[in-house]
Amino acid sequence: MLKKYKYLDNRVIKTKRLLKNSFLQLLQEEKFEDISITSIVERARISRVTFYNHYDNKENLLNEIIDDVITDFVNAYREPYQTLKNFSIKDVKTTSLLVFDHVYRNATFYKAIVRSHLLTFFSSQLTLAIKKLGKTDFRVSDSKINHDLFTTYLAYAIPGLIIEWVKDGMKYSPIYMSEQPMSIMIMSPERIKKLP
Repeated sequence: MLKKYKYLDNRVIKTKRLLKNSFLQLLQEEKFEDISITSIVERARISRVTFYNHYDNKENLLNEIIDDVITDFVNAYREPYQTLKNFSIKDVKTTSLLVFDHVYRNATFYKAIVRSHLLTFFSSQLTLAIKKLGKTDFRVSDSKINHDLFTTYLAYAIPGLIIEWVKDGMKYSPIYMSEQPMSIMIMSPERIKKLP
C-alpha cells in the first residue's frame, strides 16, 4: 500500500513540474493574460482534467510557483547563518552565500518574471520575505542605525541586484554576484570618491 502512495506522490510531483515548466516557457513568450489553460496543458502534454485536479486556474499555478521560489530563496538566504548562534557580516564567507546560486538554478523562472509585467508583483513578495528575515533573524548593534530602515535597505537592494543581473543575461558568475553585496556592506565610506 505504501508503494502505491509513493507512486501517486511521484506522479503528482511530475505532473506539477510539467505544468510549471510549461507555464514558465509560455510566460517567456506571451503576456500572462494571453496564456490559456489550453496552451499550458498542450505544452505540458497533459489533459485539462489533470490540470484542474491540481489547480483551479492559472493564477493558482502562478501563486504556487512564486511560493515555491520564495521558500527556496529564504532557505538559500538563511543557509550561511542558520546553524550559528552569533555571527557578523564580516564573518560570512562569500562562498557560503547561496542566494545567487538559487537565482541561477531557477533561471527559467527569473528570466520569465523579469521580462513580464509580473515583475512588480513578484518583487513585492520577495521584498516582504527579505524584510521579514531582517526583522526576525538580524539585530543591528549600532544604535545609530534604525533597524527598520536597515531591513528596508536589504529588502530592496538584494532584489535590485537580482533583477539587474537577470536583465543583463547573468553575465557574472553567482560567486561574483555574492561577493558584491558583501563588499558593499563592509566597504568604508572613505573608499567612495566623486568622479573628476
